[in-house]
Amino acid sequence: LGVLQAAKIEIQRHNRAGDQNNSMAYSVLNTIDGDKGSWAGDIMYESWLAKLGSWGEAVQLYEQKLMANPNDVNSILGCMQCYEARGDWEKALDLAGRSWSALSGDSKKAGGNSRRSRRSRKQISEENHKLALKHCAQAAWRLGKWDELETFSSQLVQGQQHASSQNVSFDVTSSKGSRTTDLPTLDYDSAFYRAVINIHREEWDEAAISIDAARKAMDSRFTALLAESYQRAYPSMVAAQRLSELEEIVSFRQFELRAKHRLHTTGPLETKKARQHLTDVWRRRLNGCRVDAEVHSEILAVRSLVLGPSDEFDA
Repeated sequence: LGVLQAAKIEIQRHNRAGDQNNSMAYSVLNTIDGDKGSWAGDIMYESWLAKLGSWGEAVQLYEQKLMANPNDVNSILGCMQCYEARGDWEKALDLAGRSWSALSGDSKKAGGNSRRSRRSRKQISEENHKLALKHCAQAAWRLGKWDELETFSSQLVQGQQHASSQNVSFDVTSSKGSRTTDLPTLDYDSAFYRAVINIHREEWDEAAISIDAARKAMDSRFTALLAESYQRAYPSMVAAQRLSELEEIVSFRQFELRAKHRLHTTGPLETKKARQHLTDVWRRRLNGCRVDAEVHSEILAVRSLVLGPSDEFDA
């Protein structure tokens, strides 16, 4: 962060002096415009602040850009990322609701009319829309808004083919009709959120299918990253742990339901022992994780499907 701030000061000093040749400071803060290697790129100071975890400063700069241009998709997504990191889930959903036309590609921008240019813009628009859906799904889950999570998760599963032709509703009534267990090929996030919803609904078989789909989606990338370094593979290791804990939650919830229907009076005691055992295992496992707020937050979010805020306050 200190290097970034020093580079910004250096850029400002050279701008005042009219010097355009400080390539070192430029390489830290700017993106190169084509092959020019000049100062024509946009300064991405807020992006670097976000990467360095300085979320408060980053979100202020993103919000300033949004005031100047409310349809700036990069700033919208940057703001949503900062809100997510800070736990401002309501703000993330509110921003998405106000900016959905820009995020879904309905807001047309001026640009080249070549076929390649149109295809490139469409691909970028689809990627931005998918990223926004992931942020929205995370926020809805953390707030316990299950109907909204269902909406965002369904759009992640369906992909861009239907998302571009319909707006996202933030007041959705969930249907209780039959649901298919044959999921298409999904990425990790789509399958993960489907698994969370299935567990919430006590759809155990569907949850197992979704967890398996998420594990298959991350398998090849996890293997490649692990071959590079432990550091790069660590987020994928956390993702794998989350899937394992979802499976543990399914097993515990099934045991809990069986215990409730037993005729003898030992059911509640057995459930209490099983919960305590699971909590002890999870506590030891969390102690072995990297001391990182983001990592702990992701793991504790999964455990909230079983535990309440007061059940594991030591974490």
